[in-house]
Amino acid sequence: MLVAGNASDSKAIKERSHDISHDVKADEVIITPAALAESNVKLSTRFKARFPGASMAQWTNGSEAFYVTFLNNGRKAKACFTSAGRLNYTVTECTLEQLPASLRKNILAGYKTYTLFNAIEIDAYGSIAHQVILENATGFITLGATEEGVSEIQQVTKGATL
Repeated sequence: MLVAGNASDSKAIKERSHDISHDVKADEVIITPAALAESNVKLSTRFKARFPGASMAQWTNGSEAFYVTFLNNGRKAKACFTSAGRLNYTVTECTLEQLPASLRKNILAGYKTYTLFNAIEIDAYGSIAHQVILENATGFITLGATEEGVSEIQQVTKGATL
């Protein structure tokens, strides 16, 4: 495995994005943004154009795709690109305020005893969806939301075995 770049930057990225990071497989190589820019100009250019507010990018080159974990305007994100530079997907962490207004309204009206545990926005293949995990004293509810509406995906009671 080739590891290049500033060690403190790598440590900071891992600490800040541990919950959304791409697991590195044996056939993958971690590369720096500078090395990426030299080896794949199209990919580097498209990443910068798509995410102009990106910082602390950590790239991994898989056998069939490039994965990047980064901060996008301060929000933890990860993305997958083809070697030709086409974006496959982006997953971005969200606060309640960053969720679409209709989804926020649904959560605040229908789940009054819950608080936001985790939320992500998934931008994949031309569609945007959100996954929200809510928590209260007795358990968790996972919601899925698309432009077609909101649905409960899973309920887990605290103390129950999965």
